[in-house]
Amino acid sequence: MAWGPDRTAAQGRIRVRELLRESVGLHLVSDVPVGVFLSGGIDSSAVVALVREAGQTPQTFSVVFSEKDYDEARYSRQVAHRFQTDHTEIHLTEQDLLDRLPEALAAMDQPTGDGINTYVISRAVQDKGIKVALSGLGGDEFFAGYPAFSRLKRAADFYRLWTHAPVAVRTFAGRMVRTLGRSVQADKTAALLESDGTLATLFPLTRQVLSAEQRRALLVERRLRLVDGTQDPYVQLLRKAYASNPHADLLARVSYGEGRTYMHDVLLRDTDQMSMAHALEVRVPLLDHKLVEYVMGLPEAHKRPNGVPKRLLVECLDGLLPKEVIRRPKQGFTLPFDLWMRGALRQFCEERLDRERISSRAIFRPDQVQALWRRFLAGRRDVSWSRLWILVVLEEWLERNGF
Repeated sequence: MAWGPDRTAAQGRIRVRELLRESVGLHLVSDVPVGVFLSGGIDSSAVVALVREAGQTPQTFSVVFSEKDYDEARYSRQVAHRFQTDHTEIHLTEQDLLDRLPEALAAMDQPTGDGINTYVISRAVQDKGIKVALSGLGGDEFFAGYPAFSRLKRAADFYRLWTHAPVAVRTFAGRMVRTLGRSVQADKTAALLESDGTLATLFPLTRQVLSAEQRRALLVERRLRLVDGTQDPYVQLLRKAYASNPHADLLARVSYGEGRTYMHDVLLRDTDQMSMAHALEVRVPLLDHKLVEYVMGLPEAHKRPNGVPKRLLVECLDGLLPKEVIRRPKQGFTLPFDLWMRGALRQFCEERLDRERISSRAIFRPDQVQALWRRFLAGRRDVSWSRLWILVVLEEWLERNGF
């Protein structure tokens, strides 16, 4: 399909609005009341707005915290007020989470660092008698909401020149960045510098919690031999997909990467297992296949943020969303693990990262795990909470399942 400039861009926005209305309308079909997860971000707010536009009073649910840096109540309340929803706030403290954590971890059919947040809100929604809820999942992936979209665009521009540098130069540059930076971001930047510069290689690096070097340092020798030299399966998957669609633009390729990897294998899986633990069905109207196919086929120029986050989604709703929600800083729905793991969750974590316990498992080097934990407690910026949390969850899962 050939696209012109302004006129067809306007037609694209109209069609996206039509598809959004259609999808939300279909996802509201139910024999029981339908709730909506409301974080106060663009995606969930868009779903709420469309539910109201469909003639229903949305029943909305938000998790709120006392920790101001993590609390989004200001935005969710604003959206609830604007669209006159039946709004419920779930106030979660670190002690509340500690009390619910064993049952939440027991609900996992496979270990994951995500999903606890979905478990908490699903329980509260189910307690209110709601059996079906809508989520804004998919907005970041297909409307260019993640920082990876702009970062990979800059990386692609940079690599047009950088790939001509000798391998030895790229390796040396990566080593210097890693040594001098000593942070999670420095590790990722170093890996990017050392890579071949293709999007299939670059994209998986943006989603790594532990770099290849960090994994090598953690694994005991016997385990390391099992994985040493193996290729990243996501790199192979993306190479094949991109090769079969050579004319796809960068944003469409990144959307595919996000949708097929992190969203498919983590977010959707975790949402399903954690919501179904409470017999709650979560529906995702922003992932309707007709909507996704149409948006993926639009020219990159129609989706590029251009100063407005998720520009296509925002513009097609034509002023429906509050400006404060659109202009707010990007913040995913994350529990305050960074603070709580140093507080009420500290003993829980330390019991599962205990030297003898880790040693008896013969998977990770206990000295390396302990060093990571000490650096995290000291507030070192080279150790994010997520790197420790996945080890805590893995150990808990292994113990529960008799490994």
